[in-house]
Amino acid sequence: MEKNEIKRIIFDLDGTLLKQNFSYESDYFHSCLDKHDADLLIHNISELLAYFENNYECYDNDLLRCYLHDRTGINFTNEIIDGWRSIIRSSKDVIIDGVPDTLEYLKRNDYSLAVLTNWYSEDQIARLKNTDLYDYFDLIIGGDVAFKPAIKSYICATDRFSPNECVMIGDNMRNDVIGAIDAGLEAIYFDPDNKGDWLPIKKIKRISRFDRLKEMY
Repeated sequence: MEKNEIKRIIFDLDGTLLKQNFSYESDYFHSCLDKHDADLLIHNISELLAYFENNYECYDNDLLRCYLHDRTGINFTNEIIDGWRSIIRSSKDVIIDGVPDTLEYLKRNDYSLAVLTNWYSEDQIARLKNTDLYDYFDLIIGGDVAFKPAIKSYICATDRFSPNECVMIGDNMRNDVIGAIDAGLEAIYFDPDNKGDWLPIKKIKRISRFDRLKEMY
């Protein structure tokens, strides 16, 4: 696809635009749970959330609370979930190298920019505001709408544009690349650690530096 056919560029958030600081979550869970429960949760939280995202349509506080209780036996309350999300909203994340200059370049060249993420929209918006990236984006779609790689999530992110006018960029092969291609979008695998030598589909576009997008678009 020629670059002048692309009108919207859709980005994943964690691992693509920001490096999340997980220490805030660890400190929070140790502050509101006993040590055994906090250690159990922190050790398994990535796997637990991945399973939730693979088996449910979207995030909902009550559904997430019940799910975590059933899977861990930990007495989750609405207050714990709310506090957890509040900690995430106030976290101080590191911006991936090259992101601000590249987003500025893309906006200057009249691309519409969007974020498609599997966590709550409100929380991700707060994180983007904390890092002064929010104003670059015309749309943020989160996991309270739909989870990647469900086709619905990409269609929501394309919004007023056709899928063939959009490209998805992210560091997760399943969620950001294969899923987007299945939904009719172009996709680019962001691979800063050069993991992509294993790629089963060699024709997939791959970049190891974020600012390579300035050469492509």
